[in-house]
Amino acid sequence: ARGITGDVSTETEAEAAELTLPEDVTIYYGEVAEEDILVLPEYEKAYASRDLLVQMERKISEEEARELAGVYGAELVGFISLTGTCQWRFAKGMDQNRLFEIQEEVEGFDGVSCISLNYMSGEQPASWLDNVIDWFTGISSEEKKWGFNKSYGEFAWENQNWMKEPVSVAVLDFGFQKHGKLHYQLCEDGAGDDCEHGTHVMGIIGAERKNKKEICGVYPKAANRLYAYDVSKTSTMKKISFIVDAIARNIKILNLSMGADKLAVDTYRKYYTDPEGLSAQEYVRKKVPDLSQESELLSRMLRGLIDE
Repeated sequence: ARGITGDVSTETEAEAAELTLPEDVTIYYGEVAEEDILVLPEYEKAYASRDLLVQMERKISEEEARELAGVYGAELVGFISLTGTCQWRFAKGMDQNRLFEIQEEVEGFDGVSCISLNYMSGEQPASWLDNVIDWFTGISSEEKKWGFNKSYGEFAWENQNWMKEPVSVAVLDFGFQKHGKLHYQLCEDGAGDDCEHGTHVMGIIGAERKNKKEICGVYPKAANRLYAYDVSKTSTMKKISFIVDAIARNIKILNLSMGADKLAVDTYRKYYTDPEGLSAQEYVRKKVPDLSQESELLSRMLRGLIDE
């Protein structure tokens, strides 16, 4: 925090700002029971064996969504009114082949944009912090500033006063620790005593500073306007619900620490050795279509949300 100019003191007694969900917006999801989780054997990717996620091309009413699910013998257990995103649940668990057969039937229905399995994310590996510490201790003092330089922290501190009003920030991440320098509202259970990745990211964004010797977040005046959504062991539908919930509550900035895992990296590498010479996008769609469903669903849901 050396070299800071100006006052970025953030000491405050304010409570976390209450952001309400508009009355005309419906957002809910069905939790997935442990016994309903199966694994795609080829990819070791977990999915809900009783669920399908259906993205409609247009906004539909909850009643319309319920009727469509019923046509295929499913119950509507999750629904987002702003985007027409539906979570179907069948009476019993099925293997991937049977779910894919139902998908093919539903895809032919007028108004259906895309369909995906309801995949399950894991949790932050316990070893991640040890790996970061090992790497950090082995680099030069100048290299250690890479994060500070990339985030333009000093520029942000010097130019905060142009903002007419404070901006609210939501963080979707793995695990959040209770900490005296982080004043955030936990929108979903997950806070604990262990330092996890959500704490790490929340600190970069908005760690409060009361004197010039303390660590300071890029936007320390976000204190009491920070919102945490824990995505540990979360389904695709639950993550989508979190994203829409934050936007519907007028939160202006979302930070999503969800990126490439080993499965995605391995798939990407296979493309370069593929004898058919397919592009990366063609490869994923042709060779591993079940892995591209989730991103397609999220993409189309976001497009609808932006239009809305």
